[in-house]
Amino acid sequence: AHEIKNPLNAIVIYLELLRKELEKDHLKKDNIMEKLNVVEEEIERLSDMATEFLSYSNAAPLETSPIDVRILLEQVVRFLGYQAKKQTVVIEKDFSVSVQEISANHKQLKQAFINIILNALQVMPDGGELKVSVDEIPDQAGWVRISFADDGPGIPAEVQDHVFEPFYTTREEGTGLGLAFVEKVVREHGGKLILKSEEKVGTVVTIDLPAGGASLGPVSLGQRNSVNY
Repeated sequence: AHEIKNPLNAIVIYLELLRKELEKDHLKKDNIMEKLNVVEEEIERLSDMATEFLSYSNAAPLETSPIDVRILLEQVVRFLGYQAKKQTVVIEKDFSVSVQEISANHKQLKQAFINIILNALQVMPDGGELKVSVDEIPDQAGWVRISFADDGPGIPAEVQDHVFEPFYTTREEGTGLGLAFVEKVVREHGGKLILKSEEKVGTVVTIDLPAGGASLGPVSLGQRNSVNY
C-alpha cells in the first residue's frame, strides 16, 4: 500500500499543478508538458508495480516447454540493449557452442533474466560491464549454468542474505519483488540460485537449471559477443 500511495500522491499533486497552469491567461506549453511527463512516468511506475505484484503472486500451474536458453538470453539482451547503451554499459555474451535444452516456462524465465539484468544496470548508472554466460556444468551432468557478472559497486555483506526476500529493497523507488520473483521462478523450475558479491568489485548471480535432455548445437545469434547498441 505504501509503494502504491507514493506515485498516486505525486499524480494528484501534478494534476493540481496542471489545473492551476491551465487557469492562467498565458499558457506555457513547456510547463504543461513537463508536468504531463511526470504524471505519465508515475502511471508507468504504477503499471510496472502491478505487474510485479501479479507476477510474484501468480499461483497458476507451471507450464513448460523445451527452450534453448541461449536464444532466450539473446532476446533479453537485445530488448535491454538500448538502455545499456544509454548508460554506457557493455554487455558481453559468452554462450557455449553446445548446450542442452532446458524445460522451462518461457515467459517466466525471460522475466527473471530481465529482472537480473535490470538490477545490474541500476547499480551501474555511469557505465560498466555485464558478462552473460551460458554453459553446461562440467562436474554435474544434466545441468545448465547461466551467470550474470557485473563490475558494479557490489552488495554489502549485511544486505546479501536479504536480496531475494519479498519486499526487501535498498532503493527508494523499488518494490523489493524483482529479485524475489527471480528466486521464485528458479525454485519452481527445480534450479539453484547463487549470489556472490564483493564491494568495489562486483556481483555475480548464477542460475543452475536441470537440462531437458536434447543436446543443442550452434545457433545463429548476434554477430558480436560484446554488445553496446
